[in-house]
Amino acid sequence: KVQAAAASLWPRAQCKVFGSVPVGLSTPASDVDVCVWLPKVMSTESAPSLARAGVLEGRNVIKGTLQANLAHVLADADWVQPDSLKTIENTAVPVITLVTRPLHRAGGGA
Repeated sequence: KVQAAAASLWPRAQCKVFGSVPVGLSTPASDVDVCVWLPKVMSTESAPSLARAGVLEGRNVIKGTLQANLAHVLADADWVQPDSLKTIENTAVPVITLVTRPLHRAGGGA
């Protein structure tokens, strides 16, 4: 779902789950760590700008930070509790935290 949200902004966006989940050490209370990145955009310009990269990614011109744009899309997702979404800026790696809505399974189970 994070991949789909990122791809709605930047079609070539890639996601990778890391941390305790993929190595099998997670617990029901564990969080899920997901890294979202954009492949390099090739350009003949000497120093392509982020705005230019945004144009190349499906004409989604970047008006704020990449983090803010993705947070805005995630806030509108039906699987995210909107009041839970927070961005942590001014870090070496931009961070977005969120809580998902409970999954409802067929048969009445949680």
